[in-house]
Amino acid sequence: MRTAVIDVGGGMRAIFGCGVFDCFLENNITFDAAYGVSAGASNIATFLAQQKKRMYRFYTDYSFRKEYMSISNFIKKGSFLDMEYIYKTLPEAEDPFDFETFEKDETLFKMVATDGLTGESVYFDKATIRRENNDTMRATASLPVINKPTVIDSVPYFDGGISDPIPFKKAIEDGADFIIIILTKPQYVRRKEKDDELFVKLLKRKYPASSEALRKRAETYNSELDEAESLVKEGRALIISPDDTFGITTTKKDRAGLEKFYAHGYEKAQSVVDNIKLL
Repeated sequence: MRTAVIDVGGGMRAIFGCGVFDCFLENNITFDAAYGVSAGASNIATFLAQQKKRMYRFYTDYSFRKEYMSISNFIKKGSFLDMEYIYKTLPEAEDPFDFETFEKDETLFKMVATDGLTGESVYFDKATIRRENNDTMRATASLPVINKPTVIDSVPYFDGGISDPIPFKKAIEDGADFIIIILTKPQYVRRKEKDDELFVKLLKRKYPASSEALRKRAETYNSELDEAESLVKEGRALIISPDDTFGITTTKKDRAGLEKFYAHGYEKAQSVVDNIKLL
């Protein structure tokens, strides 16, 4: 059976997935394919590099630094999150990414980004991540409006969660028989169109196609989640989702809440580890 795992990301909420993957590492669980959306891509890359607790440090320590995410970043650089600091300074110096282990891993790994000009999904594979250039990983996490798009070969890219928030169809297309889907909100939560209204308006002038994709994001997420739940009923998928987000949102930082959310992810994964080992 060919297995796949999906991490939908969600900014600071992605610490839940971090806890899930650290549990998987402890239990020597591997997958044939992995699909990362937004911050979920970093969780997966670190999982493939076998660096337990590395992303935990990013969420509970580094994110509290003004260099990481702050209003001053937005004022000075036009981006709330400093992608250069997150994806270059930290991985190359203070908290090195084990590129050798990551590169040797044979898991099919893809990251979802949104083409800023067309609003369509683009799937970057693992080979696009190089020691000296991880722009594709930045692209999948480039939140619209609060961050500038990541430009690759003259094409601007935004967060993959806009166009394909739960990319199980891509996993099936790539041959997955069973998919583990990591959500970072309770499974019963459905997205509301009004959540994105302001950003839709702000994005429309310069990136009309992406603005339209963002307007439809609630519909896309809800539809994909409904379909994912159908896969669960068919015995073709497993959803790991939190019961509580402990007050954590995409950009809200609270150490106590983050630590609880991480532990919750670990516990949720631990509860299904034996079932996953049977796949």
